[in-house]
Amino acid sequence: MLEVVHLVDAGEGVHFGDLVATVCPDPDTAARALADLLVTAADLPDQPPEATVERLLTDWDPIITSVATAAATDHTPTELTDALDHHGATTDWATLVAALRRVLAGERDRERLLVGLDDVDAAIVTATLDRLPTDPRQELMTSAATLDALTDHQAVRVLAVVVDHHAPCRTPPGSGNSTLPWPTPSTTPTCSPTTGPARHHPVTVISSGPPSPTSPPPAPTSPR
Repeated sequence: MLEVVHLVDAGEGVHFGDLVATVCPDPDTAARALADLLVTAADLPDQPPEATVERLLTDWDPIITSVATAAATDHTPTELTDALDHHGATTDWATLVAALRRVLAGERDRERLLVGLDDVDAAIVTATLDRLPTDPRQELMTSAATLDALTDHQAVRVLAVVVDHHAPCRTPPGSGNSTLPWPTPSTTPTCSPTTGPARHHPVTVISSGPPSPTSPPPAPTSPR
């Protein structure tokens, strides 16, 4: 009993011995109670990491929501600032709070934001980012990086899917066939003059081959 009390009291600001003496003045009774408690604790099953993460996500949900809202509206309420200051002053949450402040400052790079975070901190930051409105610029950068990793022929096929999705027609003038195969680097999908291309979704098809002499010039970009 005394060994346990000395070990626990070694922590700064901890007065376990005084607490035990207050709760149970009889030393023998206190020793038996503590021994029973240690045996019970040792027999408890380990809590799976997933359960810990889910529990802490629930605990942090109000701050997750507040940070996401503040980041989207560019307005940080005083209550959120005070909460972050409070948790940021603790050893357990200082790293997480620093990452959340970076989100409030406009950073959105998930890979960089998650560097140095443990599983719980990473889950909280990820949940915060998931609640933010989608940034079209980030989507464009991601799409550009994906296309850059493709071969020319693959890139043309991917862009052809976009053209097929947004354009009202893919049938060349004078053709009676409305179901054409995917365009190859030597072909450019066109539409009949009566319908025209989809003006609100201009798409440039990148080809690795020389341009066809009969291909029409690219349409001017529509004002947004």
